[in-house]
Amino acid sequence: MSKTIVDYFNSAQCTGFTWHRLPASQGGWLAGLNDEYVGKALRLLHASPVRDWTVDELAREVAVSRSVLAQRFTELVGEAPMRYLATWRMQLAKQMMREGARNIQDVATRVGYDSEAAFNRAFKRATGSPPATWRKGALRASVLVGVTLAGPWSELVGTLLRLTADLA
Repeated sequence: MSKTIVDYFNSAQCTGFTWHRLPASQGGWLAGLNDEYVGKALRLLHASPVRDWTVDELAREVAVSRSVLAQRFTELVGEAPMRYLATWRMQLAKQMMREGARNIQDVATRVGYDSEAAFNRAFKRATGSPPATWRKGALRASVLVGVTLAGPWSELVGTLLRLTADLA
């Protein structure tokens, strides 16, 4: 199983990194990792995004009340736990589609949707375009990046371009 970003920041590879000293105003999942309950919730969501999570179930797993988890998660991460999960699932789906080897139904199933139609609606709501259209654009961009960039920096620049596109 591949490592997630959360796994990386919790690993020994980041022992010297001072993410635990983020300013109080600094939000996002990185700030949430420093909280006992939100950090555990983030690890659970990243470890099993396909699971049919509810805030109640997540709070039970984290051993805190639903209201405390929802409040702390929203304060630290900047969005509610289930909204965060939906966003994370879309990021995973985009990565799978960029790789180009999976059909849309397979992607939908692998990120936790029971039907391709439900996934299509959620994906379009999140990105502004249906999955198939998005994938065609992403694959074209990957080809262009691969053709126009050469040398040791091409992979890094390509990754940065894709991440920037995801944020738009």
